[in-house]
Amino acid sequence: MRNSPAFTVFIPAYNRAHTLRRALDSVREQTLQDYEILVVDDGSEDDTETVVSEWAEDSDIPVRYYRQPNGGKHRAHNRAVGLACGELLMVLDSDDILLPECLARVHEAWSAIPPDQREGFVGVEGLCRDGEGRLHGSAYPSDVVDGYYLEMIGRYGVTGEKRHALRVDVLRDFLYPEVPGEDRMRDSYLWKQLSAAGWRVRFINEVLQEIEFQEGGLTRTASTRRQRHVRGLYLYWKSDLLHHQMYLSRSVRRRHYAEYIRYALHSGIHFSAQWHEVPSRVQWLSALPRALPNYLGDRFKWQRTAGR
Repeated sequence: MRNSPAFTVFIPAYNRAHTLRRALDSVREQTLQDYEILVVDDGSEDDTETVVSEWAEDSDIPVRYYRQPNGGKHRAHNRAVGLACGELLMVLDSDDILLPECLARVHEAWSAIPPDQREGFVGVEGLCRDGEGRLHGSAYPSDVVDGYYLEMIGRYGVTGEKRHALRVDVLRDFLYPEVPGEDRMRDSYLWKQLSAAGWRVRFINEVLQEIEFQEGGLTRTASTRRQRHVRGLYLYWKSDLLHHQMYLSRSVRRRHYAEYIRYALHSGIHFSAQWHEVPSRVQWLSALPRALPNYLGDRFKWQRTAGR
C-alpha cells in the first residue's frame, strides 16, 4: 500500500466494541485494497481499544488508532480529517459495514470524472440499505448525477441515509464548529457548507453500505439530545438561513426561520440581535408565530423534566 492511499476509511467509535469487529471485517473484505484504516475512539468506556488492537494483530492489517475525550462524532471527524493520509475520506460508522465492492465502485466513479473537471468535485456519494436489503430513503434521479447536495434534496427530493467519500484536502477547509460543552453537530452542516461553496458531487445509484441503528445511537436518541445542544442548533440554522435557502419553498423557508428563532432564543440571542443577522426580516417576522410556541413549549417541557 502506498504512503498516500486512495482511501482513508474513518471509523468513529464510541462504546461499540460489540459491533466494531464486524465493521473492520467489512473493510478487510474490500475488493479494492488501496486504503488505510483510521479509528478515532471518542472516549469509549468499553473494550474498543482492545478490539481494535486484537483485530489488527489477527488480520495483519495496520490500524491507526487514536483516542480523544468524549466530544462527539463531529470532533472525531475533525480530528480524522487532520490525520488522514488518503485522497478520499470514507466514513464508516462502527455499527455499519461496507459492502465488498464499495471502495471499488467509488474509485471507479471518481476516476471516471474527466481530470480537467475533477478539480471542481469534492467526492462521490452512493446509497445505503438496511439489514433486510431495503434501500434507505430514495435513489437519485438517474444512475449517475453530477450536482450539489442542496440541489439533490431541494430540487429532486432525495431522502434517506447516504454514504460518501470526500476529498481530504477540501475537508480541511470545512471543519465542523466545536461548541464548548456540546457534543453534537448535524452531519448535514458540512454538506450544506460544501454545496454553498460550489463543490460538486458525483451521485451514483450504487449501494455502498449496510446500516444499522443501534439502541442508544445518535439517530435513535436525537430527540432527547436537542436540549443539550442548543448552541450548535443555533449555528446550524443560522448557517442555513445565510447560505442554504436555494430550492426551498416558501413554507419550508418559514419553518427554517422558525427553527433559527427557536434555538437562537435558547442560546441567549435575543430579537434585536436576530433582526440584524437574518438575511430576510420579512421571513423572520412571518416565522415568529410558529417559533415562539415551539420555544415556550421547549422551556416548559425541559423545566418539567428537570423537576422530576
